Order: sequence, then C-alpha cells, then structure tokens
Amino acid sequence: ILHPEKLDSWSLGLMLYHLCECEPAFFPRLMKVKDTEKAMIAEKGARDLSYKNLKENDLLRNVIKGLLDVDPEKRMSPSDALDAIN
Repeated sequence: ILHPEKLDSWSLGLMLYHLCECEPAFFPRLMKVKDTEKAMIAEKGARDLSYKNLKENDLLRNVIKGLLDVDPEKRMSPSDALDAIN
C-alpha cells in the first residue's frame, strides 16, 4: 500500500523535533489525555510547540514547522526540507 509523501514529511518533522529538543513533539499517551484532547494536540501541529533549543536556529526551526504543518497541501516535502538546509 502506498502512502502520501506528506506523511513522510510529518514523520521526519517529528523525528527532527525530538532530536533537537530532546523531547517528543506530541506525547498524549504519556499524558493520558482523552481522545478529543489527542485530536486537538494533533490539529495544532507545529504552531504551539516550544522550540527551546532552536531559538537561535531559524532555519532548522522553520524547516521543522514546515514539515509539521497540519495542512498536507501546505506541508513541506522531504525534498523541499533538504533543499532548504543545503
């Protein structure tokens, strides 16, 4: 089964965020929140994430935000992310 490229973008954004911030972007299972709250966390995307370790790195922060855009049409592709950091 094929999956959309933008799903890879989301996964890449989650991994980069976790590596840079030393914490997961979204951790509803650890917080034991209700399903509706899980959906609200996912809908917010990168807007409400803290970027404590990336305050000085606008480029990487913006790439991660682009990869975690909740709108797949606006979400940065993996190749666009690579182009942005090169």
